[in-house]
Amino acid sequence: MFSSLRVRLLGLVFAGVAALTLAGGLVRQWSFEQIRTNTVVQSSNALQDKSTVNLERLAVERATAVDQILGSAEQIAIATSYYLANAPLRETEAPLPTMQETSFGRRYHQTTGATTVIVPPNAGPDALDGVQTSERLNSLLPGLMYQLPVIWRISYMAPGGVLRTHPSLNPALLNEAWSVESNPIYIQSRENVLQRVEWIETHPSLDGQRQVISAIVPVTRFGIFRGGVEVEVSLNELNAFLQNIVVERSGFSFVVDAKGQLIVAPVAGQQLLIGRPLAANEAGSVMLPNNGPIYQMLFNRAGRTEVGSGIVTIDAKEYLLVYAPIARLGWSSAILVPLNEITAESNNIAIEINKTIDRTRLLDILISLGLGLLLMLTMAYALTTQLTTPLQRLIKATNDVASGNLHPIPITRNDELGHLTESFNAMTVAVEHSRVALVDANQGLEQTVAVRTAELAGAVQNLEESLKTQKSLLQTLHDSSTPVIPVIKGVLAMPLIGQIDDQRAQNALETLLDRIIREHARVVLLDITGVPMIDTAVAQALLRTVEASQLLGARVVLVGVSPEVAQTIVALGIDMRKFSTAADMRTAIEHLLSQSAGGIH
Repeated sequence: MFSSLRVRLLGLVFAGVAALTLAGGLVRQWSFEQIRTNTVVQSSNALQDKSTVNLERLAVERATAVDQILGSAEQIAIATSYYLANAPLRETEAPLPTMQETSFGRRYHQTTGATTVIVPPNAGPDALDGVQTSERLNSLLPGLMYQLPVIWRISYMAPGGVLRTHPSLNPALLNEAWSVESNPIYIQSRENVLQRVEWIETHPSLDGQRQVISAIVPVTRFGIFRGGVEVEVSLNELNAFLQNIVVERSGFSFVVDAKGQLIVAPVAGQQLLIGRPLAANEAGSVMLPNNGPIYQMLFNRAGRTEVGSGIVTIDAKEYLLVYAPIARLGWSSAILVPLNEITAESNNIAIEINKTIDRTRLLDILISLGLGLLLMLTMAYALTTQLTTPLQRLIKATNDVASGNLHPIPITRNDELGHLTESFNAMTVAVEHSRVALVDANQGLEQTVAVRTAELAGAVQNLEESLKTQKSLLQTLHDSSTPVIPVIKGVLAMPLIGQIDDQRAQNALETLLDRIIREHARVVLLDITGVPMIDTAVAQALLRTVEASQLLGARVVLVGVSPEVAQTIVALGIDMRKFSTAADMRTAIEHLLSQSAGGIH
């Protein structure tokens, strides 16, 4: 018993230690989670802010680089125009170089590695002047193009329909109806009264091999328009330049024009921005979706001349978008990077934090278990020294009391167990006194029981005699309640007095039938003068009596029917044709005697 108690107490201690350990572990786990969450969030925010700053700087650098490239193209156009405008006059006119003709009559001359000159079929003096003036470009244009690799072609269009272009051009690539005078670039150069560099946005190159943008500037000599210079910048080469620096793992740079049309972007970027790759001739002609997040951020802001950034969501994935203006054209250079790649380092931090938390949690569990075990051992020792020995003495004393050996326990301590021992000793004294009193009470009780037993035996005998007398009285009462009186030979009278119930009616019927058989009666006078009330039950009993008597050959005469009883019988609907009646017993007997001079029938 005591071992079981000790086990339970130790179990309670262990449960308490485990509960405290669990509670402490949960609190520490919550703290660790808060630390981890805050660290990851702060790390992610810091990485995002840092990446935003770096990417904005990169976007500005890209935009500046593009602007510088465009500026260099403008300078090349201006230098070419100036070179042509300031060429020395020839004292003598040189003849046209040897020309070749295409199948449809267009004449041209190609200088190996330098320029191609195209002259209309009916070239006039202006054409000759244009060819001779532009001949100096054979040495100039290759060097200019070498300085700027994104330039696809430099062309000079002169009055008289002369075209000089570098690099060499296959005339078959020009449309048969093409002419300098009808070319929009020549026309715009001629109409450029301010003589500034103008830009023609995305269009096919002269040879149709690229999508380009063109810087154009007129050539004037002594105030007279002498043609226009076009410098074509290839969007393919511009795209290659923009993509030569990797932005994270899958980020990319792209450029859109002032209308929101995609100029350059890698193929993967094109798929993400417009949902499909651009065809070869579609650069600068496909709009960004105007309801998309990138368009909204780039073109719905207050102004498009500032550097900015923001988070956009595309296909349920978040991206960091940074942008900077290309001021020369009103375009925007932008960089788009998946946000999760920027914050990838914070995930590594979270993994390391989780490892640290796991190690800390394991160490915490081990320390808690060790402290719990130490506490259990301490409690076990305290229970043994402070509780076990006194309880064992109490248990032994209790067993002695149970066996009748009532002796006190020595009191050796003044704490709760000492008070318990003192109370136990008082209880032992009380039990001894109670035992003595109980013995005395048992002896008196035995004497009382003997007297009471004798009295009970006499009472039982008197009761048996009373029962016999009562039984005899009940039989007499039964016989007197349904008397059957012989009137004359063959005639019996049965007076009924008082209330009749089912049991009394059944007894009267049995008595009457028995007497009819013994007396060989032929008439029964059933006197109901003493019956105070006739109801359905009484009526049914009378009918049973009449029917049973008739079956034994006796006729029943109903005697003593009062007016009240008669009304009740009529109201109950009893068929009185089965009854013979008489007002009283005397009338019934006289009537019988008058009917039977020779006997009753």
